[in-house]
Amino acid sequence: DFAKLNLRAAKKARRTSAFDSASSYSKIGIKLLPDNKWTEHSQLALELYTLGTEMEVALGSNDTAEEYINEVLSQNHLTQLEKLPVYIAKAHKLCNIESQYQMALDFLCRTLREFGYWVPVGVMQPFHALRVLRRTMNAAKKRPKSSYETPKLMTDASHKAAMSFLTRIFYASYFTGRQFLLVFSASQMVQMTLDHGVSPLSGQAYACFGMITNAVLGDFKTSAFFAETAMVIQESIRSKYMECQTLYLCSEEFLSWIRPIQAQLELLQRAYSLGMRSGNIEYALWARFTLGFETAYVMGKPLQSIIEACERMVPNMEDLKQKEQVWATRCGWQLALNLRGLAENELVLEGQALQKDQVSESKPAKVLQAFLQSELYLFFAQHKQAAESALERGEEFKEVVSGTWVMIETFHRAVALYAMARKTRKSKYSRPASRLRKRIAKWAKTGNPNVKHHNSFLQAEHAAFKGKYKDAKGHYEEAIKTAARTGHLHHAGLFNERFADLLQTNLMDEEESVFRLKEAIRWYGEWGADLKVKLLSNNLNQW
Repeated sequence: DFAKLNLRAAKKARRTSAFDSASSYSKIGIKLLPDNKWTEHSQLALELYTLGTEMEVALGSNDTAEEYINEVLSQNHLTQLEKLPVYIAKAHKLCNIESQYQMALDFLCRTLREFGYWVPVGVMQPFHALRVLRRTMNAAKKRPKSSYETPKLMTDASHKAAMSFLTRIFYASYFTGRQFLLVFSASQMVQMTLDHGVSPLSGQAYACFGMITNAVLGDFKTSAFFAETAMVIQESIRSKYMECQTLYLCSEEFLSWIRPIQAQLELLQRAYSLGMRSGNIEYALWARFTLGFETAYVMGKPLQSIIEACERMVPNMEDLKQKEQVWATRCGWQLALNLRGLAENELVLEGQALQKDQVSESKPAKVLQAFLQSELYLFFAQHKQAAESALERGEEFKEVVSGTWVMIETFHRAVALYAMARKTRKSKYSRPASRLRKRIAKWAKTGNPNVKHHNSFLQAEHAAFKGKYKDAKGHYEEAIKTAARTGHLHHAGLFNERFADLLQTNLMDEEESVFRLKEAIRWYGEWGADLKVKLLSNNLNQW
């Protein structure tokens, strides 16, 4: 009876997000269980151990969580479905608490097979993954969004379990760079929705599938269709926990390609609020990172406001033991500090916010760090280093990261390559620069409102490279006007700086060059890039 009372108290505490209390009540209840708990009180024992496991994982108490997990999984009389919450808790612990993504992936794939579902392996995995992608895409495109307004629901418990495993395989695959498992898991979740009905995970499934469609095929129109379908499904399901995920994925991965970035901020804020209230901590904090650093940096918001946002975010993320979000935020924080001149070496992404021994082994973290390091080369006019970094990174970034990051990374890669192409006339720089210019021009032509000034600037750089200086001046002026009007402080500074270089080096127009350099200093000053302002001011004095 006392064990049951503690179970009720633990459930009540969990409903109010009092995880410490829920953990304590679960521990007491487990201690009060008799020795024959698994034979005479199996259901009570299972509920206490399951709830205890979930609370220990939420609190980051890995040793206790592992003890509870092993206790439940060792009970051969329990069915796979009865053990399901513990399987999910173990996967969450491996992914979100310990960042053991490959171990989580092995565990999830093995468990999914034990539940009787197929997972492709070996050398044929790419073939099977792409086959499932094509089959699912053809079927999903034929299903109208309106059919999900009052959908058929998924009722089979095994199918629901498979959806739970697949969504976590998707997450772990993303962080290990296992692209074909990423494709397979997203496709299979949508196929199961088509075949067996809508589950609480179906909205996120369509959002993930749209992300894959965009990344693999570059099909923005179809991606947007799947994103809209995801939102319709989420509206019919009414799960705050999953709505956080779906809103985050849709706003970050798709809507930024067809709407101004500013229009996504409200959705991201809602995703953050929903996630924190419902316990979806990992996606809530990804939404917070996107709001506090990613979109702020992409939009050229003042660096000091970014630093202050990161200072507030990191302690909260550390308390909630979200390692990947902490790492990404610390990288962004350090970038802003370097640009302000608050680092020992402005060209090394290291200092107060990001210590040398602070590392992350996940694939997205590595490519993000390499990109942010290259940002220092670009803005401090170390064009050779920036261009060599662009060549070395190649298309790796967009294969792992998506959304607004892809736009600015692609653009800045092209800027660095054109800078060296103009300086050296070498095709190793000019050819990839031209390819990226055409890609961004295509984005602009298909209606992406966030790359207009990117497109104008690259047209200017290309015209300058070709010696068409009159055309280049017109494009530079248009790019500067658009960047200034939309508040992209960093790009207004960068564009004026590059225009000044053309005027001085190629057109010998000292008066206009000085004016443009002063404009660059003004815009960089508004951005808060104090060290850059100091360096350009020294150059101006030398002129």
